[in-house]
Amino acid sequence: MDFHVRMPGEVGYLHLAFSMPLSGTDGPMGDLCDAIAHSLRWV
Repeated sequence: MDFHVRMPGEVGYLHLAFSMPLSGTDGPMGDLCDAIAHSLRWV
C-alpha cells in the first residue's frame, strides 16, 4: 500500500509505503495504514 503526500512549499512528495499480506488491505491492517497516511500533518 503506497501513499504519496505533497510536501509543504511544493518541494516534492513524501512516499509512504506499507507492507502487508494481500488479504490485509480490506481488513483492520489496511484501515490502520490508511488512518496513519491520512492523519499525517506537517509541524
